[in-house]
Amino acid sequence: METYLNFLLLVVSICTRSVASFELDPTWPDTAVKEMKVYGTGIVLNSEGNLIVIHRSGIMQPGAPVNQTIQEDVVLVVDSVTGKILQTWGKNLFHWPHGIAFKYDPITKVWNDSAILTIGERFISGSDTTHFCTPSDIALVPGSGDFYVADGYCNSRIVTFDKNGNYLFEFSAGSADTPNPIPFNITHSVALAPSSNSTEYLVFVADRDNSRVQVFNPTGSFLYELNSQQFGAAGMPMMFAVTHAPHAGDKFGRIYVTYGLNQNANFAEVDIINGENSKVGKSYAIVPDGEIGDWYEAAHDIAVAKDGNTVFVAVSRADRLILRKYKRNMGGGSGRRMGGSVLILLLTFVLVKWN
Repeated sequence: METYLNFLLLVVSICTRSVASFELDPTWPDTAVKEMKVYGTGIVLNSEGNLIVIHRSGIMQPGAPVNQTIQEDVVLVVDSVTGKILQTWGKNLFHWPHGIAFKYDPITKVWNDSAILTIGERFISGSDTTHFCTPSDIALVPGSGDFYVADGYCNSRIVTFDKNGNYLFEFSAGSADTPNPIPFNITHSVALAPSSNSTEYLVFVADRDNSRVQVFNPTGSFLYELNSQQFGAAGMPMMFAVTHAPHAGDKFGRIYVTYGLNQNANFAEVDIINGENSKVGKSYAIVPDGEIGDWYEAAHDIAVAKDGNTVFVAVSRADRLILRKYKRNMGGGSGRRMGGSVLILLLTFVLVKWN
């Protein structure tokens, strides 16, 4: 009698549980965006929840000139609901844009096509405190205005600066198993997330060609890493992008990671357990945009809405702009609730019958 009762109650619990997943919104973005012949590389959400996109115009096309300033706007502001272009800017500023971050300035409020701070020299690479070698991403420290730069393709380091651009420190790859860690192999993306210590934060680095995400404290001390096996990925897929977003019920929010190319491109949710551990959750396939042919598609960057229920992915492809929008589907609709009620009523009937 007791065993039978427990079994039925377990069935009720399982059948009434909601399972969340992400579903692609095929209607987004607007056709005018889909038809742009540009190479998208970076995305971020602004304070209004709209998507800021940075691209390389048509310089990735065969025969296009290189090492020249792009003379057209390379930044788009795309409505996160309608998918229409709201604004463009950024002409005559960049020659090989890659990543982008956003901080709202209530005083400025509008883009003005001019830089307020520049670090490094155009076309002059270096590994000192004032030069980079193909930097790829930037992460802003909330409150202080300090920032971390993923530098990048040649130097493979993380460099930190204060809000005025003064060099603070830098760090390289870490390891818990060996005194000689495997060096970074393209620090492609960097993101910050809350830590179990309320006064600090975690630094997540997507180490692209080593197929891993490494995690550090604010001063660059290594904590742990997430490898491709933990993401359930076969082989050594490139880890392209990492970002953070709050999530209801999760004290530290979640990390979102993109990895892989073409038919093997995915994004994944990662639960931050505490300052010493994270757990990789479910991965979602990013289906190629038609025939691949001679092109390749990389899950190059990711942005997540403040509620954690909408994910945007920039897929880099040389012949056109590809932006994806995924909405969280919580499941557990009325059908599932009714199913649970039926089981509970059945359980009551059996118990009465048995007695």
